[in-house]
Amino acid sequence: MIRVYIGGFLAWEVKSGSCEEGRDVGSGRVGTLPDQSEAHGIRGFGPYQCGHCSQSFSQPSELRNHVVTHSSDRPFKCGYCGRAFAGATTLNNHIRTHTGEKPFKCERCDRSFTQATQLSRHQRMPNECKPSGDISESIQVD
Repeated sequence: MIRVYIGGFLAWEVKSGSCEEGRDVGSGRVGTLPDQSEAHGIRGFGPYQCGHCSQSFSQPSELRNHVVTHSSDRPFKCGYCGRAFAGATTLNNHIRTHTGEKPFKCERCDRSFTQATQLSRHQRMPNECKPSGDISESIQVD
């Protein structure tokens, strides 16, 4: 069993051996773990599972950012309402709810978003992102 701790918290664990398809799992080569979900064609699943809840992540950095949410330490406080957060990015995203700032602009249409993840989701949805521009020009046929 491979156990990885980040900041004193159990971040993820993987049993050594091989998967059903005979691919090597664990055996000390932690760097190969992200390839497992891709190799099996599984989307939305990551090999980096939180040791405190059922969430899993595809990148170790995503897991590191998540693990701090289980800590009671929340040093980043909102100057508008006093709410506290574990990370600066989460605080900055929250502050935009007060200011109305939407710095993430879609290049294909006129919409703007408060978070980069919202913009990415918008651009992946073909019915949501339609090019801007005046299409009211009519064509006359003689």
